[in-house]
Amino acid sequence: MIRRERINVLHGVMLHGGGETAVEIGKKLGVPIIVQSHGSDVQTVEEIGYGAPLYPYTLMRVKFAIKNSDKIIALSRLIRNNIIELGGNPDRIFVIPNGFPAEEIQSIPYEDLRAIYNIADDDFLIITSGRNRPVKRIELLFQALSLLKKETKRIKCICIGPPEGLPEMRRILDIEETVILTGQIPQLNKKSFSFPPYPVLINLYRTANLFVSVSYMEAFNASALEALACGTPILITKRQGIRDVIIEGETGFALKDESPEVLANTLLDLMQKKDELARRREYIKNSVSHLTWPNIAKRMREVYLSVIQ
Repeated sequence: MIRRERINVLHGVMLHGGGETAVEIGKKLGVPIIVQSHGSDVQTVEEIGYGAPLYPYTLMRVKFAIKNSDKIIALSRLIRNNIIELGGNPDRIFVIPNGFPAEEIQSIPYEDLRAIYNIADDDFLIITSGRNRPVKRIELLFQALSLLKKETKRIKCICIGPPEGLPEMRRILDIEETVILTGQIPQLNKKSFSFPPYPVLINLYRTANLFVSVSYMEAFNASALEALACGTPILITKRQGIRDVIIEGETGFALKDESPEVLANTLLDLMQKKDELARRREYIKNSVSHLTWPNIAKRMREVYLSVIQ
């Protein structure tokens, strides 16, 4: 097919997956090769056994793709640095983040969803999303919310994603009145399928006062970007690529120390700034307005052209 269609570029996603395959085929057929890292192929968290480079065989495949590709795309500066540490040539690495579907999000009518979840207008509503996986470290957020119970009843948290042990964690920490588990949004089944952005999810981002992600690390964090696109400020941990696009202290905040106590105090402090954060919504939306998928596509095209001209 590559010969028949006269393919100009091979683009391999995930260095130890499509990246390695693209290199093997591209070298054989003389086609330029671009590989792209999405995070877990170059990031590691040893304490939870996360990341391809922890395992000798996959590390070898990652390094093979890095060494033998013509250009490399990284989602963030964080990932770029990881690739350099694994032997990547800085001059061949281009940072191109994820985009978001701007027109589709803007076309979704606004709906305040607080009443549906029995959340008062003066509650400070935080929102988090994702599967309950070790790298997401949701227990850190739940522990902080448990500490805050003694300080205030006005902080509520909507947690989006499959339950996967979260009801039990919520019960043990006695935060069943604080944390609302929505389940997966949308609730898909075999008979129906829809494409993002999902109206309920977008309006939950718009309804919230703050998006929170306490993952050990994120290559970029598409959920956080969608929250910013909805005008909602974000609170994240330090090793997240989305830091490339936030204006620290204005559109987003990075935890200084990743402990339940510091997280609880940070949430309490941001709750005190609730009105100030609300006034920044248009500013926050505008801060990421350049990250539309058409703009990202143009940047990808420039990299493609650089290897065939």
